[in-house]
Amino acid sequence: LTFTGEFDQFKEAGAYNYSKIFLLRQAIAAKKGRLESISKPLTNEIRRVYAWKTEWLSKKERWEAWQSSLLKNQPPEQLKRVFSKALGTIDTGLELVMQRIENMLALQAKGGDIAGRIDALDADLRIVSLGARQEYLSSKAPPLLSFEYLSQFRSNIWSLSPADMRLFSWPGVRFFSQHGWNFLSQLFFFLVVIGFIHRNRVALKASEHWRFLADRPVASALFLTIATLALFLFYSSYMIDLRLTYTVVGGVACVRLLGLVMDQSWKKQAAYGVMIVHIVSELLVAVGLPLPLSRIYIFLVSLMALYCIKRWIKKCSALNEAGLYLWLLRVAGALFVVIILAELWGSAGIAGYLFRSSFQSMAITLPYILFMYMIYGCLHWVFHLSLVWRVKLLRNDADFHVQRFGFLFAAAIVGFVLLPAIFVAWDLYDNLPEATAGIYSMGLSLGSLRISVGLIVALAGTFYGLFLTSRILPKVLLDEALSGRKLARGVQRSIGQLIRYFIVFVGFVLTFMILGYDFTKITIILSALGVGIGFGLQGVVNNFVSGLILLFERPLTEGDTIEIGDTWANIKKIGLRATVVRTFDEAELIIPNADLINNQVTNWTLTDRKVRLRVPVGVAYGSDVSLVVETILASAKEQKEVVKSPAPEVLFINFGDSSLNFELRVWIQDIDERLRVNSALYHEIERKFRELNIVIPFPQRDVHLYGNHGGAGLSTTPIPGNGEEDLHENEKGPERRGMA
Repeated sequence: LTFTGEFDQFKEAGAYNYSKIFLLRQAIAAKKGRLESISKPLTNEIRRVYAWKTEWLSKKERWEAWQSSLLKNQPPEQLKRVFSKALGTIDTGLELVMQRIENMLALQAKGGDIAGRIDALDADLRIVSLGARQEYLSSKAPPLLSFEYLSQFRSNIWSLSPADMRLFSWPGVRFFSQHGWNFLSQLFFFLVVIGFIHRNRVALKASEHWRFLADRPVASALFLTIATLALFLFYSSYMIDLRLTYTVVGGVACVRLLGLVMDQSWKKQAAYGVMIVHIVSELLVAVGLPLPLSRIYIFLVSLMALYCIKRWIKKCSALNEAGLYLWLLRVAGALFVVIILAELWGSAGIAGYLFRSSFQSMAITLPYILFMYMIYGCLHWVFHLSLVWRVKLLRNDADFHVQRFGFLFAAAIVGFVLLPAIFVAWDLYDNLPEATAGIYSMGLSLGSLRISVGLIVALAGTFYGLFLTSRILPKVLLDEALSGRKLARGVQRSIGQLIRYFIVFVGFVLTFMILGYDFTKITIILSALGVGIGFGLQGVVNNFVSGLILLFERPLTEGDTIEIGDTWANIKKIGLRATVVRTFDEAELIIPNADLINNQVTNWTLTDRKVRLRVPVGVAYGSDVSLVVETILASAKEQKEVVKSPAPEVLFINFGDSSLNFELRVWIQDIDERLRVNSALYHEIERKFRELNIVIPFPQRDVHLYGNHGGAGLSTTPIPGNGEEDLHENEKGPERRGMA
């Protein structure tokens, strides 16, 4: 292997260049990946050929069995020739198969030998890399402000040797022949994006979230190409050979687009500064800048960054920016203070490590910010402009769903791309696959259960996905435009609740599957739980079954107006155990479902929200009955909430003690308006009665007092027709014992 010669050169030199070792390890990983991509189909082919061998052997056994059974007693020569030809053909086939197997096994053995040598070399390089990293971090140099440091600036420090330029490992023809389709796919994707932006530039300019794409189409196409296709290609190690090109092109395109998206000037300055420093640093590492020059470069850039951070903190405070920005700026400022002090003290390795890793991490974060801005734009289009907007039940929560799905995408990108990439930038892992596997394999063991970061993330993602699904799926399934059926509001809520319960059940099953529980054990647990339910949870089960009856039979649905005893209320939520109702005094009552099933409940809106009002009216004796009826009917017809069919009617009920009693009966469309309509009717009737001098009576009483001699002491003559009652009380002394 050519890599062995390069590694031997490192050993002979005695001084290990950490950057060169890193690139050599990446190149070895690329060859290892290429070898694995060849060995997998070779293994599959060997298995297939072995299957052929087995099939030929089984055929040979069958023909030999037929031959032994048919050729016992002097068979004809023709039959002998048939068997001889068939067995010869089978032997020839077996010989060809065995030759092919031997060739492939030899090739597999050669590949295994190469893989073993690569693994051994990689193990040696890993050890050397760890030593070089420790040596690099603990390396000491003269303090920056010392004569010893200044004496290093000799004439030969400004020249670059060909050995230093070896970091420019540009690929050759063989590389492009192997990966040419990747570059062609990127070129095709770039042209497609350019064409799409050009064709839809008017619509993009009109959109707040997509205007920047139309303003800079070339930069947009470059960024999207590198951010999408290069992300997958980054997992294949050939990206290491071209990472400088991708860094320059993608970084320039990214900051040009961020300049249009960011609203604050200090944010634009920070984005441009981070990307410029990152690109320049990569170039200087590639050309192998001498250590004295590299130290002065790190020192000056850190001083400039510290000055800019101080200015940006003042701007953030003046603009009342979010506390997160101030916190990040203060952390970055403290980091650059450490870098400056390390350079002044002479800890060049620590200063270079912190400088390179911090700027690389910030440069990785910038494409994430822009990519998330694009994702939020896509989600805004999906929930506000696409066919999803036709789902009436989703319109009111469109912004909510945009935020929740945006959070889901942001968490996924951070967890599987950004965080592993930052770990790689800080040299905690060598590449993204190792970083991803290393992060999500961390955890602890509790008995036989292994709790890892990956398990926690899987559970959190499952619950969050089920939460979004339980909110969206019922609304989509029950939408009139999609289902073709118009359902009542209560029916929609009941069916939606059942769908949510089913999704929750699926979520529990998925949770147990993720945790690795055996379903036979779960069955035993459920059986034991059933016994406990039979003895101690009868009330809970009763309420649960009653809740299912309410949801399926639907005698009560959410939104109905019910009467329980003397209490009127609206049903707000029918749960598995209890139903929540809200009275007209805004008090919420939690009623067990069994009480709603077993007791009498008046549902005023089971089939219709239309209701009849009964308004009693009394007038004084002697009033014109016809005028009274006409006046009451006129008052009812003037109310717009009163329906015309059935028409309002007035009934003469009876002769009361103090009044002629009538009853107005009207129908209104919505029961929620009954109290307001009732009050409005009384107001209107009272006003018209006052205008027409129709008297509304009040109870009257006559009191007769008798003295000791049987004479009348005092009497009040009743008014005819008013229905007064006479009260008599005997006088037993000189005092009056009765009073009106």
